[in-house]
Amino acid sequence: MDIVHNESVKVEASNEVTMRTFFDKSLFKGARTTFGKVIIPPGVRVPEKGMGKHNEDEYSIILQGTLKTESGGKEYRVRAGDATYIPKDEPHYAINDGDEDCIIVYALVKRT
Repeated sequence: MDIVHNESVKVEASNEVTMRTFFDKSLFKGARTTFGKVIIPPGVRVPEKGMGKHNEDEYSIILQGTLKTESGGKEYRVRAGDATYIPKDEPHYAINDGDEDCIIVYALVKRT
């Protein structure tokens, strides 16, 4: 078993968003998953402009807060308790238009 303690993980911050990657696929031979947590403060959009996309499928669970998001040309509203799936290479963005931090746990999974 490998254990990664929250305080030992490097924090990546941009545009007020806090991201911690707990397990990166580069850490383990043959691994195809990156796993982490992101905190998006109220009023913040990710990415700041335009649309983002990944080379991996994105699976997320919203632990706290709400987001307005667009993925695949459709708008969605997600909230605490919801889980999302965004296929690889699908353009998307999210904005926290609520009044509390949105906390998300995510996994990026590379297809074989």
